[in-house]
Amino acid sequence: MQVTLKASDLQIPATIRAFDHTQSKHTGKALRVLRIQFDRPRSDEQSGVDAVKEAKHITIEDPKGTIIGQFKIGDTSSSYRDDGPSIQHSWALTELENLNPSSLILDSLKLIPYQYAEEFVGDDVLKIEASVKLTRDEERQLRALPLYFSVVRKGINDVPCEMRFGKLLWSEAGDAGIKMSIILMDRRYDKGEPLPGLMEPQFSNLALRVFESRQILRNLLSLLEQKGMVSDLDRQKVNAVTDEQITAQGHELDRVKDIDTYF
Repeated sequence: MQVTLKASDLQIPATIRAFDHTQSKHTGKALRVLRIQFDRPRSDEQSGVDAVKEAKHITIEDPKGTIIGQFKIGDTSSSYRDDGPSIQHSWALTELENLNPSSLILDSLKLIPYQYAEEFVGDDVLKIEASVKLTRDEERQLRALPLYFSVVRKGINDVPCEMRFGKLLWSEAGDAGIKMSIILMDRRYDKGEPLPGLMEPQFSNLALRVFESRQILRNLLSLLEQKGMVSDLDRQKVNAVTDEQITAQGHELDRVKDIDTYF
């Protein structure tokens, strides 16, 4: 079957030599896989084929101009004769799929990502990177989730995955609350119980003590400003630091000026 490959303003006539299907890891749907061939004059090689390869995706049209679909380029090969005027190319193309969810459901918390990417790493382990806007109440719900929780990618795959948080970075977003950059990892990445990190538990214990000291100093300064003196009762109040206060100070370590420009 004769087709035309299109990328930006470039067009290349080609022939479909083989047609197959593969199952998407992301959606579970069947994706079309094509093996195409085409010849290009050697004089056009640099400006034509290389430019198409650099495109994120290509569009394929039939002879009537009807769009067959959008595809990403996989394996490629080429061959030529020393005395020949052209180079013959063979490309494997896989149908492109939409991987932008309408929402993410974390346990029962619904989030609407404004930036999103997902990939499979290691032994088919799902990794998600998403940026979302949260109210303060939604932030509290998110931080209250257990170590592992259900994640559904609405619009991609309704089958829930058991995942956990990776790095969480956040920045202020005015009256709207905060913006948060979220990394989610499939539970299978941990291969059982999570392993302690480098310098653990020393680093975590030290960090908690630093957060506690910081909150104590804040409380002390507040009392000194209000009363100008410190009694025994005041000292007890200064040292009355709650676990919630310590945790809140820990979240400050994940704060950046703006997550959209941080990376």
